[in-house]
Amino acid sequence: MRRIVVATLLSCSFAAWAAPSSAAPAPAAAPALKTQQANQCQEISSLAQAIMAARQKGIPMPQVLETLKQSGAGNLYTPMQAIAQDAYSRPQPVAELDRQKAVQDFGNEAFASCTKAQQQQAQSKPKR
Repeated sequence: MRRIVVATLLSCSFAAWAAPSSAAPAPAAAPALKTQQANQCQEISSLAQAIMAARQKGIPMPQVLETLKQSGAGNLYTPMQAIAQDAYSRPQPVAELDRQKAVQDFGNEAFASCTKAQQQQAQSKPKR
């Protein structure tokens, strides 16, 4: 449940960050919007993987959060902080292959949660 909330926050944050205006997109812009949403979810997945990779390397969470803050994450800092908390709440495997799998799985979970949140957002918007 927490991952869905985080993904929803991220997709909303990305949507607010990327939206040039509050007007609804024209029907012709729909494919471009879907591509933009997929790119947003890919970005979230990549950031989640980077956070989990840092966790698997033993980098302390405060250092990861400081790096996020200094990176200019802006309105994404709070959702990325939640993703970092999720990553650091998970066990750190001993074997290197298991660590790599943990990084990949975490990124895949973030991507899946993001796309699910976007679908839920799209379904909850009133039809015009």
